[in-house]
Amino acid sequence: MPYCVRCGVRLENTAESCPLCSTPVPEEFICAEHEAVSRDLAVTREVRVPSRYVAGISTLVLLIPLGITLIIDVSITGMVTWSYYAMISILLFWVLLVQPFILKTYRVVRSITNNFFAIALFLYLIDIKNPPAAWAGYPAASLVFISFVLLIFQYVSRGYYRIILTACALQFYLMVLELLSRSALTFLWSAQIALPLVVCIALGSILTLFFTHRVSEYASWSSGFLVLSLVLFFTGFIAGVIELTLRYSITDIPLTGWSLYVLIPMLVLSALSYYAAKTAKVHQPLKRRFHL
Repeated sequence: MPYCVRCGVRLENTAESCPLCSTPVPEEFICAEHEAVSRDLAVTREVRVPSRYVAGISTLVLLIPLGITLIIDVSITGMVTWSYYAMISILLFWVLLVQPFILKTYRVVRSITNNFFAIALFLYLIDIKNPPAAWAGYPAASLVFISFVLLIFQYVSRGYYRIILTACALQFYLMVLELLSRSALTFLWSAQIALPLVVCIALGSILTLFFTHRVSEYASWSSGFLVLSLVLFFTGFIAGVIELTLRYSITDIPLTGWSLYVLIPMLVLSALSYYAAKTAKVHQPLKRRFHL
């Protein structure tokens, strides 16, 4: 650290003049300090601890309580009892803490999905320890479904494939929920009610994406109002599908025509939005007025 050549006040490494007497710091002092700081930074970069070394040390540290709990439990009870919960908790903590250091390229989505899978397995291992397994299937299935959707949006680039794979994952998730809630291997509401709705929503999303891409090629059209028109149209259409599905499925609910009260307003609003989408004199003032 330099000192002022006139009054002897201690100066900062980056100071160019004395704060007390305003005497300029000689240029050779500044260059020497900058070189010293550069050497310190270079040494700091050289002694950076490798991530695999941190993972190894963390693993060894976590193995100590795992082994101690196992030894105490076996020596007292003669078998693995309460230490089972401690061991799987330590293993879960190891996955959450150490696995980011093991991955060659750290990605947020991959880390989150790994954590979700680990938590789902942890819940299942707790549940099967006290048979019959009952509750862990629901949160585990939900975590696996969320993880699969995240992986779809991470590794699948085309929007059409994302919609199809997400719809398949959603339908499979609903079927798993029904299997968990029933003792027999049968699919009732997940096949008769959920499947038509999932298919309609997926087709509506695909058509909306298709027409939006086509309209984006024309400057006179508004893609935002077109998306709104398609969403309103498919909302009314899905309301009709819901009523028909409930009528001809296991519920056997009589047709009352309630879906018409949803379908007709949605069609009117959809037509108005479509007209606004294709007419520049309509959608441009609306965009300026509502700051769209």
